Amino acid sequence: MKKILLLTAIILFSGTSFLFAQISQGGIPPSFKNNLNSEVDRVELQPMSSKNVLAEDSKFIKDGTPQRIGYSLNTALSPENSGTWTELPEGGRIWQLQIKSPSALALGIYYDHFHLPVGSKLFLYNEDKTQVIGAFTWLNNDESGVFATEMIHGDIVNLEYVEPKKAISKPIIHINEVAYFYRGVTIQKNPTWTEPSEACEVNINCSPVGDNWQDEKQGVARMSIKIGTGYYLCTGSLVNNTNQNCTPYFLSAYHCYEGASADDLNQWIFYFNYESSGCTTPTTQPGANSMTGASLKAVGTNSGGSDFVLIQLNQT
Repeated sequence: MKKILLLTAIILFSGTSFLFAQISQGGIPPSFKNNLNSEVDRVELQPMSSKNVLAEDSKFIKDGTPQRIGYSLNTALSPENSGTWTELPEGGRIWQLQIKSPSALALGIYYDHFHLPVGSKLFLYNEDKTQVIGAFTWLNNDESGVFATEMIHGDIVNLEYVEPKKAISKPIIHINEVAYFYRGVTIQKNPTWTEPSEACEVNINCSPVGDNWQDEKQGVARMSIKIGTGYYLCTGSLVNNTNQNCTPYFLSAYHCYEGASADDLNQWIFYFNYESSGCTTPTTQPGANSMTGASLKAVGTNSGGSDFVLIQLNQT
């Protein structure tokens, strides 16, 4: 591979935004515009104790792992065993499920079996409906059969599956993990940023330092990575190859990947275009575009003297 560009001194402004746009088809959940039954099945998941979280984090710091921002709560939720089905006036029906985990800054939904029939849609939204993602459709099906949806702000997330009239097949939606995020999340209702970057961390749109990096910045992404039962933040960049065919290869650090399984990689979320508009710390949260999933291509371990991981994104 030639001419791999790495951004070192110039990085994107780090932080968590809730203006992300995961690859989806847009639209509005039917429950927003129909006077439907407000009684929706709720599943409440109890988080770990703060004492146990702090103890685990202390160990991770000693081991040199990336800073953990969340952990998994095991579940086994699907339309077959939970949620509420409601018939729509215009035909078809919706399945709704509300998941709550007290005091979470955000929740993420992870699916070990995921396949949506053609014509169906899946939406997710927060408690006050200020953050809506979707519609996810059959276009989001991956051959791995797993999927993940980006963080939903707060300690409640609502799922709404839309089954079309005369549906010929059932969805496969099996939630095996809910990510409980307790760090690295800015409260949406108070979006002022309180953790400015260090002097060596120059915002990408800071002139004149960032002027010559406006093309390269489009390849840089903030990564929400899953390794086993933990969730972490890292960064990396798209790289080209000698065929110049734009295969979506993505370069990051091996220490961001170490311990991840193939299923974990398929549930990594990449946030592109996450940047401050200028040099100063922003007072509102920047937006981003995200995509899910990758596969491993090559690694260089820490012991080998080259701390890298090369992966290929599932989407382009």
